[in-house]
Amino acid sequence: MLPPLVHVAPNSNCMQKVLGEDEYTYILWVDSTRDGGRLDLLIKSYLGQRISREYVKKKIRLGDVQVIDVKDRSRTHTLRPCTRVFQGERVLVKVQRKEHLHELEYEHWNNQSMEVETSPQVLFEDSGIIVISKPPFMATYPTGRHSFNCATSFFEHRDQKTIHSIHRIDRETSGILILGKNPRLSRVFAEFFASGEARKVYFLISKISSSSVSELTEEKSCLVANERIDRSTVFNSRVCMQTFPATSDQGKEALTEFRLLYCEGDYLLALAFPKTGRQHQIRVHASAHGFPLLGDKIYGTDPEVFIRYKDHLTTDSDYDELEIPRHALHAIYLAFPPEHEIFTSVARPNFFISPLPKDLAGWIGQNLNISIEEVQGKIRQEIDHYFS
Repeated sequence: MLPPLVHVAPNSNCMQKVLGEDEYTYILWVDSTRDGGRLDLLIKSYLGQRISREYVKKKIRLGDVQVIDVKDRSRTHTLRPCTRVFQGERVLVKVQRKEHLHELEYEHWNNQSMEVETSPQVLFEDSGIIVISKPPFMATYPTGRHSFNCATSFFEHRDQKTIHSIHRIDRETSGILILGKNPRLSRVFAEFFASGEARKVYFLISKISSSSVSELTEEKSCLVANERIDRSTVFNSRVCMQTFPATSDQGKEALTEFRLLYCEGDYLLALAFPKTGRQHQIRVHASAHGFPLLGDKIYGTDPEVFIRYKDHLTTDSDYDELEIPRHALHAIYLAFPPEHEIFTSVARPNFFISPLPKDLAGWIGQNLNISIEEVQGKIRQEIDHYFS
């Protein structure tokens, strides 16, 4: 018998994933396009380019792969990489937690694997919600190759119960993330985001290149970006977005307000107040106005950097331009309507603040002539002024 399905991959109708305490099982469907194909090639086509054929062969050899036929029976003969699979069959691939993190979810920088934080800081928790400061490189929920280092997976493993993702922030983005412990409260918080009642603030570090002119300056310390946003028509549309004029019929309405906190040389520190929630909105708007985020592989000076990084072909000049392993964006503040009964009926705060993450605070300390205490003071002052 197959285990009950807990998570379904949102980007595929032919792959499901079952998360256990220390093991992850991929269930791969053999569709018509893969009918009669090799077992090893089927697995690699689903699990991506970051695993080798040798890794797949090893999994098959160790007995971590099972083929279920159309009558729901497991094949009894020994499986080999060249074993043929047929339409309607399912292939089960078991991966251990430690193995998955090492083989599939590892992060790299300067041709070396990086150690990443896998335990989020809990800012607040009660019987209905968990508010965390998500570390960079942790996904919100399982998707693609990211199965274990996910916020929902972490707390499901801890609590042995379903945890609901109410909203999401990009994997490289750090900061405040709210998770739900029950469906009812999760729907209430989700509606705050859908209706625009959630007040969101992000901290960012930007790097001004010699080929661009920042529209956010000491003379113009406030900027409103209202370009529409949609998937790119000139680059990889699966991962890249682009802007269109506010008066255009293309794209979706998007609005971000930026406030400058500090400027020194080619770098600036700022806050972003997004009024809508389009994919990559802050990064796209910042780049469109001449101050792309430090470490942004897609919306920096050259979007091809992202392709080279993904394919482990990053050049020394790419690393010099990026400077840090991830885009410098942190969800620092989140607030909700204080008069709502979910805040008035119980002792639950209606706003949350996340401290600056270690990596961005460390970079500021090493590269700018301003203390972290001064930065934090400016952040709080600007937020209070903006919402007063």
